[in-house]
Amino acid sequence: MKKFLLILTCVAVVLSLAACGSEKIEFTDAEISEFCDLMDACFGVGPGSAGSSLRSVSAAGSLLDWAENHSDMLTEETLEELLAEWDGYDWDYEDLEESWNSVAGSINEIVSDPTDESLLGLLDDSGYTLQHESYSEDLAELLITVIGNHYEIETE
Repeated sequence: MKKFLLILTCVAVVLSLAACGSEKIEFTDAEISEFCDLMDACFGVGPGSAGSSLRSVSAAGSLLDWAENHSDMLTEETLEELLAEWDGYDWDYEDLEESWNSVAGSINEIVSDPTDESLLGLLDDSGYTLQHESYSEDLAELLITVIGNHYEIETE
């Protein structure tokens, strides 16, 4: 009888945990639109275009700030869903790899030292101010990896 009660208790615990994990995280239409605008800003910033370093660091800072502000909702799955929404937008993906590598490099620079004077100078010149004093390496890695993999981009 004790074994039966123990097994019954274990089953109840497992079922209650499974119910907790099934909650689906959903972004609002405004959050999706904001993400799509940020992704638009990440492209067309490849080396050789006028002001590319300023646009790249601004796009990276904006994307990192958005990710930090939504860190409780951001997973590989939710980021894939957001990218699927952005895929629906009318965008020319020709310069995708070059642009994303530039933005990913800027993301890494910001995460490694958001107080670096030359970085802050670029951000200031671009008209963007970082919202956070530090940034999660895990969130940065998530952004770089998932976006790169989604578009089959080999990041440098």
